Amino acid sequence: MSYFSVVDGSLHHTMLPPDDAARLADGPAFLLPPLIGAAHAAFKAWGDAGWSPGPLTPAHVWLTPGGTLAVEFRGTARPAPILHVGVAPDLAAWLVMLCQSMEVFVVIARARAVWTPEELRDFIALDQFHRRRRQA
Repeated sequence: MSYFSVVDGSLHHTMLPPDDAARLADGPAFLLPPLIGAAHAAFKAWGDAGWSPGPLTPAHVWLTPGGTLAVEFRGTARPAPILHVGVAPDLAAWLVMLCQSMEVFVVIARARAVWTPEELRDFIALDQFHRRRRQA
């Protein structure tokens, strides 16, 4: 397995997750509201660096108590350049995934401190588009 994170604006690769990291799927005890803000900032760094982590699942996302984020990739899978539509699809997946582990109001309140209103608006527009498609 490979683990990728963005460090100082560059994609960083390791063969092991960060030392004190836990998978989001394991419900780490340190996953508290203050960490959500740091996790948002670490995830935003992916888009700022021009990278997409691809499909996000709690089983492949690792966090440390300090907010370091690593995404697990299997086999030859690797991060891809960000889509031409920007960060909205990745942001949507990120927010939905976090809402499975934390109260929605905490996730959104902490997101507002990291992403611009325009970036969050793009996420909401994308989410509404997909909801309409499912209803049709």
